[in-house]
Amino acid sequence: LNTLGNGFVFDDEFVILDNTVVSEPGRIWDSFRSSYWGSLAGQAKSSGYRPITILSYHLNHRASGADPMPYHAVNVALHGVACLLLFLALLSFTANPRASFLAAGIFAVHAVHTEAVASIVGRAEILAAIGAFGALLAHSITVTRAGGRAWAVAAGSAGVAICALFGLLSKESAVAVPLIALCLEAARPGPRPSGRQAWKTLAPIAVAYLAAVAAFLCLRWSLMGSISPATGVHFMDNPFTALSWHERIPAALLTGGRAATLMVLPAQLVSDYGFDSLPVGRPWTSAYTFVGIAAIAGIAIASIRARRVMPMAAAGLVIALLAYLPVSNLPVVMHTVFGERTLYMASTGACLAGGVVVDGVLGAARDRARIVAIAVLSMYCLFLTARTFTRNRDWRTDFSLSEADVQSNPRSVRLLNNYGNELMGRGRVPE
Repeated sequence: LNTLGNGFVFDDEFVILDNTVVSEPGRIWDSFRSSYWGSLAGQAKSSGYRPITILSYHLNHRASGADPMPYHAVNVALHGVACLLLFLALLSFTANPRASFLAAGIFAVHAVHTEAVASIVGRAEILAAIGAFGALLAHSITVTRAGGRAWAVAAGSAGVAICALFGLLSKESAVAVPLIALCLEAARPGPRPSGRQAWKTLAPIAVAYLAAVAAFLCLRWSLMGSISPATGVHFMDNPFTALSWHERIPAALLTGGRAATLMVLPAQLVSDYGFDSLPVGRPWTSAYTFVGIAAIAGIAIASIRARRVMPMAAAGLVIALLAYLPVSNLPVVMHTVFGERTLYMASTGACLAGGVVVDGVLGAARDRARIVAIAVLSMYCLFLTARTFTRNRDWRTDFSLSEADVQSNPRSVRLLNNYGNELMGRGRVPE
């Protein structure tokens, strides 16, 4: 809630205030006919097609004009909706209220989500997650309650398709939702549909996911002329553009190591990872590359060993990996080398694994050990909450954000440029 006093910061000004599709009245349908950057598309480095997100900004602007507080309030409210849908979806898949609550609770307070919530343009991540979580909930309800009835399966599958398409039209990262659904369905406890009933129930759901992805790609192609989320990306924005495919593998291990570190310990948070922020051109010189290798090996080993004892924890680890893949610069080069906001979806897997493991410890431990486990979990959640609170304050103004980020990442060319411009604007030229 301490984001409500923040202003328009960083990309907020370009995407909202300078975008005529957002600011001009009567252009509500242009949200569906233009790129994410709208009237600034010629200057943009991204060909993103996110009409639901742009529509939400347009409606915000119609309601409150250039007052940033309502925009931030909507982001906070949407984050609350995402947390609730995640809890309901996990509860439906796991049938474990405590594990689902723990997972959603960690997701709610995790400091790596500050960029997605505190930055108004981070709304794309939240809306994409809402669509994805809604699709998962509709999927699970259809499997558990449709009972093989054709009309119920059809209605549930339609709900899956609508929610998945909503997420995809908010941001491309929702393309991971079919893979997330596959992992959760495979780990679902208790009896599952089999034989003909499984075919009658799960096949329409699978078709719904694929239909949503196909519809999104067709819309992108017809309106943007490409299915790639980024075209004409400059080397200074994303050095991955200068790497061959096999060179991108160790570079992606580096950024994946950074992601894994932030998921466990989000101490140093940064708003931009432009040129030289991370040494993707020389990945073997960075400890993050080896963290990435260790993380993948750990996920593989832990998921194999836990698949019988804690199948949902194993599924969570695999989900974390699969949900990160679309934004890893491996399948396609993105408009940025790395972004903390892009971990919003991928973090659900880590939060699920954490929630299931903590639930298992609490269930198996004796009184004294249970008290210790609760104390450790409480301290970790307090750390996440405190870090979220302090990081939200950095997002108050362009100056406060650039000043904090340069201290955390003094190698970023863009961050240094932003900070220099802010200092010049305040007459502090010698600095």
